[in-house]
Amino acid sequence: GPSGKSLYILTADGRKVSHCNTVCRYGWPPLMTHGKPRAGSGVKATKLGQTANHQVTYYGKPLYYYAQDSAAGQTSGQGVHSFGGYWYLLTAKGRNITQASSGGGGYSY
Repeated sequence: GPSGKSLYILTADGRKVSHCNTVCRYGWPPLMTHGKPRAGSGVKATKLGQTANHQVTYYGKPLYYYAQDSAAGQTSGQGVHSFGGYWYLLTAKGRNITQASSGGGGYSY
């Protein structure tokens, strides 16, 4: 995200439709915009968008932070199952990172 914190998608969401309700958003705050979203390094600007309520999307997937990630680069929400789906990190190419690698703690996709 803009602050360097990790962004997640919820597999239960639809294209440009968030199914994360009010209770869900306490733990998974959405990335919101007031205007057109701006692309960071490595992000395709043409793939950024937003939902009807101004939540930022990437490749049509609504984006969220995880409240327990307190600093940039933390990924504590990776693979969590809640609110009807799984929470996964997203690559710059719009793919879900779905599992931990067997190597040095990174993720494969």
